[in-house]
Amino acid sequence: MEGDCPKCGGPNPPSATVCQWCSSSLVGLPPPVVVQAPPKVVYVTPPEDDREDHQGRWIVVGVVVFIVLVVLIAAAYSSSPSSPASSGGTTIVWQLGGFHVVSPDNACGLNGDDSVSINYPGGVGNPVVSWTLPGPGGSIPCTVTNVTTNTSGFQLSGNLPYTVTSDPGIISLSVNGPSDYPGIVNVTFT
Repeated sequence: MEGDCPKCGGPNPPSATVCQWCSSSLVGLPPPVVVQAPPKVVYVTPPEDDREDHQGRWIVVGVVVFIVLVVLIAAAYSSSPSSPASSGGTTIVWQLGGFHVVSPDNACGLNGDDSVSINYPGGVGNPVVSWTLPGPGGSIPCTVTNVTTNTSGFQLSGNLPYTVTSDPGIISLSVNGPSDYPGIVNVTFT
């Protein structure tokens, strides 16, 4: 490293005893200034406990995202163009394919009459099914004394016996059964 002359300020080699610019003595000068390199940066790995806390946060975030996805998928499946029904505050979808009527005594002419109307009161709840009486080939007055079904899981209820004295007469029944049943419900009128 070079040393500057105290008299003229000229640069000189470190081993010089006389200034090469002005011939002044350089003996007794303070040692040349040594410039140090910048400190080396050392990266420290966090303690094991800190890494576990960080991993725990990611697990919590993952679980929350999973729950949100499940809720969104469930909501997407519960909305359908089919008529809804309510079960304990949850909207479910009825998928009834229809009703097949058998009436051994042809009560009100209903034997074989599958022209049923299906309604959902207020858009939710169990469906209410109704038939216009008298059915094909029926006559007035007529009475339906009982309605049953042998389709597993279904129950029918209504104001029976029902007597029709004028046209049109309409018999309505509430249906209780599985909302995901896609088939035909067998109904017997007597």
